[in-house]
Amino acid sequence: MYCPNCGTVAKPKKVTKGSFLIEVFLWLLFIIPGVIYSLWRLTTKAEVCPKCGAPNMIPSDSPKALQAFNAAKKPRRTSSRSTRVTSRMARPDIARDERAKKKKETAAA
Repeated sequence: MYCPNCGTVAKPKKVTKGSFLIEVFLWLLFIIPGVIYSLWRLTTKAEVCPKCGAPNMIPSDSPKALQAFNAAKKPRRTSSRSTRVTSRMARPDIARDERAKKKKETAAA
């Protein structure tokens, strides 16, 4: 299952609405409200995202999930400058030339 809120792909977690302590309290004091509250809790179980708790998980093979997977795979280009290589680590010839230039300068001095 895929969570459109946080992008998690995981098995959903089942969560029961309501409070266990309120259920126990109602059972101890009053039988009828305890039964009603227990039935309500049993019928309102929801499958939620294990990471963010959102109740709107969708199947991983749905069109919306597949579209999100494809969008995550494609690199986004912000401008034409982002594709140019300017790092010295990416261009070892520039770094090597600069090191050689520094050696010559220190040797000449």
